[in-house]
Amino acid sequence: MKPRSSKLSLYAVLTLLIASLVVLVVLRQQANVNASSEGSQLIAHSVPFKVGDNKITSVRPLDLSQRIIGLNGSLITIKQAKQRGIIDGVFDENGNELNEMHLLSTNASFIIKVRDISSSPALFF
Repeated sequence: MKPRSSKLSLYAVLTLLIASLVVLVVLRQQANVNASSEGSQLIAHSVPFKVGDNKITSVRPLDLSQRIIGLNGSLITIKQAKQRGIIDGVFDENGNELNEMHLLSTNASFIIKVRDISSSPALFF
């Protein structure tokens, strides 16, 4: 190998290494979303949905009127997700539908029935 081509190869490898590190950092940052509408420093993690019943146990009180469903990078409410045909609704374990006025208590279980996952919906909490 000529000395000049070995320098170019070294620069190419360094460029690929730096680019891969940047992509890794960007992908890790996308996992955390500021889910607070008030602008506080609450960082939420997402739970992707599957088609059908998705059983969730909340670890803190959850207000169904807040923007808690992530949809292609934006947060929407349960009501908006129902209007768009992404979910059928949020139900308790007995099958009773919960509406946006319900506040779920800590360690409460509920089921979100999902119809469409083409827009990558996820629950943020």
